[in-house]
Amino acid sequence: MFSQTSRMTPRARALSGRCRTIALTIVASAIAASLIATPVAATTLFQEDFEAYAVGSNVTGQGGWVPDYVNNALNVGNGSFLPTKVLNGLAPTNGALNFSARPLGFALDPNRITTFAFDAYATSSGRTHNAVIGLGNASIPLFTTSGLYWEPFLLTAAGPRWRFEVQNFTGNPSDFIDVSGGYDTPVKMSIVIDGVANEVYGVYDFGSGAHQTPHYAITDAQIATLNEVGVAFDFRGTRGPELDNLRLFDNVSAAVPEPGTALLFAASVGLLGFTRRRS
Repeated sequence: MFSQTSRMTPRARALSGRCRTIALTIVASAIAASLIATPVAATTLFQEDFEAYAVGSNVTGQGGWVPDYVNNALNVGNGSFLPTKVLNGLAPTNGALNFSARPLGFALDPNRITTFAFDAYATSSGRTHNAVIGLGNASIPLFTTSGLYWEPFLLTAAGPRWRFEVQNFTGNPSDFIDVSGGYDTPVKMSIVIDGVANEVYGVYDFGSGAHQTPHYAITDAQIATLNEVGVAFDFRGTRGPELDNLRLFDNVSAAVPEPGTALLFAASVGLLGFTRRRS
């Protein structure tokens, strides 16, 4: 005579097998999700906070900064609106358009996602207008003709705004976007060069959280031309913004699992197959 508790019908065995398979599927899915969600530490490629320069000094000729046009008077000052030393366009020293660049000594990697970020303060009372900050090609004078950048626009009927300008980089005249606001308050701006998706876009935070511009298609060859940071101030009747905490960093789009984690994931998949065969 056999025990009722030890007997399993074919239907019960099938249900038990399916339950084991579902449980292992959940485990494997959780491991896979953890692999996807695991962030990769960003690598800083360049940063500049202007703390090493004397107040009132011209940044050009220091710290690797070089002229990028005829005029290059970009002064360091104590921030009036940002808390530390800044590249201070709020105190213009001449009535000219001034360009300086910081060659990186390497080109951006088309296989990675690279971000150029900075803090800024643009004043409407001081008529901040036509300042430019972004990335370009060191072999071409005037980085704005070869690269992509953010630019504050004030003297327009549309009111204060920032322009994300890509058309000189992509060659498409329609590749730019104006976003309203971003004046009389500290803002955080970024340019993202996504070599994985082959696109570029801007990110801006005017105090209400980060927002993205439209994404513009680019090629690996175009990404590989970017090898300098550029800044320009237009002092022809207007004032530039305060700029600080320039940082260029990159990462990859997805994590590569550690060997032990990869083996655990492979084992879980193997158990799934084993359970399916038994059921």
